[in-house]
Amino acid sequence: MQRRGLRIPTLGLGLVLLGTPVAEAAPKVVASIAPLAGIAAAVLGDGDMPTLLLPANQSPHHGALRPSQARALAEADVVLWIGPELETGLDSALDAMPEAWVGSHALAATKIPEVTRKPFRHLESLGPEADHPAAGEAAHDHHGTTDPHLWLDPANAAAIADALAERLALLEPDRASVYRGNARRFGDAMAALKADLAEQLAAVRGRHFVVFHDAYQYFETPFGLQAVAALTLDPAQSIGGRHLVGVREKARELKAVCVFADVQAPRDAVGGIARDLGLKSGILDPLGASIDPSANSYATLLKRLAESYRACLE
Repeated sequence: MQRRGLRIPTLGLGLVLLGTPVAEAAPKVVASIAPLAGIAAAVLGDGDMPTLLLPANQSPHHGALRPSQARALAEADVVLWIGPELETGLDSALDAMPEAWVGSHALAATKIPEVTRKPFRHLESLGPEADHPAAGEAAHDHHGTTDPHLWLDPANAAAIADALAERLALLEPDRASVYRGNARRFGDAMAALKADLAEQLAAVRGRHFVVFHDAYQYFETPFGLQAVAALTLDPAQSIGGRHLVGVREKARELKAVCVFADVQAPRDAVGGIARDLGLKSGILDPLGASIDPSANSYATLLKRLAESYRACLE
């Protein structure tokens, strides 16, 4: 376990000034995805930043870690991730680590008792004529029955911040109050943000829409948003013709007004589907692909999601 190290100032002639250290290095926190990196940055404070393991252009669902990512993982004091239901490549890498190391270093959001977990809704399953398998757990791209996109609930983000603060307090007892205070302020900010977003989205509550991939129920539920169908079971799969017929029927039956693409999805294809269905189209970004992780980036992610929903549904 790495501790805070001394940063010793040096003089121009190569002399070393041995004295009181001017700063200390924070514990090395590795966050699997950008939203978790934003939460971690808020808890670390003082401008300290975690290492982002998986950039937004690398799907957390597929692929092994690159050598540089594996090195960052091995050097971490804390690994903050969602869990094996989401980051399959990271899950495989952690499986190769000693069990004791994983137990003391890895912090999975799905294992935090205060985090709300929801089962999959299987919006992509439209009956026996659909192109995809029925809605059993083995049919879904993710592992298990828990929907892992839980970071999109601001209350869950606050619970993750609290858990990370407690882990950092164990590493640095003399800074425990700092980490806990940062987490508490982050939680207060999330409660205020949730109230603000609820007010902004009140005008579109109850309006139906179609999503590309069913990844948004943790954001939709707190604000009364209602997805009625998903275009695909797996973002890596093509959209089947018979399934699209089922989506069209359901969208018309329930008077959906918008089709949302994921920012990582083929937008032209989704735009064409929206035109075919006679609906507006929008784009949702669950990972904050265009947002640099910072102490404020998680709030920015939720604000932009709310703006996207409102623009397409109102």
